[in-house]
Amino acid sequence: MKPGGFRLFRHQQGAAAVEMALILPVLLVLVLGLYEFSRAISFNNIITNLSREGANLASRTGTPPADIMNALAQTAGQVNLRDNGIIYVTRILQTTIGGSDKDAQVLAQYRWSNSALENPPDSRLWSCEANGSSQWVGGECNIQPALQSRNRTASLDMTLNDNEEVVAVEVYYVYSPAFQFLLKKDLPLYSLTLL
Repeated sequence: MKPGGFRLFRHQQGAAAVEMALILPVLLVLVLGLYEFSRAISFNNIITNLSREGANLASRTGTPPADIMNALAQTAGQVNLRDNGIIYVTRILQTTIGGSDKDAQVLAQYRWSNSALENPPDSRLWSCEANGSSQWVGGECNIQPALQSRNRTASLDMTLNDNEEVVAVEVYYVYSPAFQFLLKKDLPLYSLTLL
């Protein structure tokens, strides 16, 4: 072997180290970002499954909504609903108001009372406190206006048949990223199931 061959080999090792030093941060950000993205998708899938199972239980059984919401929270797995989530169960009935106007009326609304989430978001379907005369008593909304009042109209993206009753389960979750330097703020996750 020629005496200069060792110098060439050492020079190539140095070049590989410099290339690795330049590429490694990019690869780390890519791998950590992929992990964060897959974790957020996993949490969203869990939230979706919780809302589906909650709607299934609420519409097919006579189990009280509080028990259903507690069972959902206990089966949430890695999703910490107690600290970062809230669940709403809303019963909605399609009625006729004043002759021909048809509205989806809120019959009852329940909020999971074991959540430690500060300032939980209101339900996207109907807000208990927005109409002024209703308020939360424990985990149930004490709805004051009479049925067939405009204050009880739910915001649905679909049309129900006359006298059709549905159960809506909403699950909110505030996703905290594992790596704060990739995502600077928490992401709100939401799932709604009507059954």
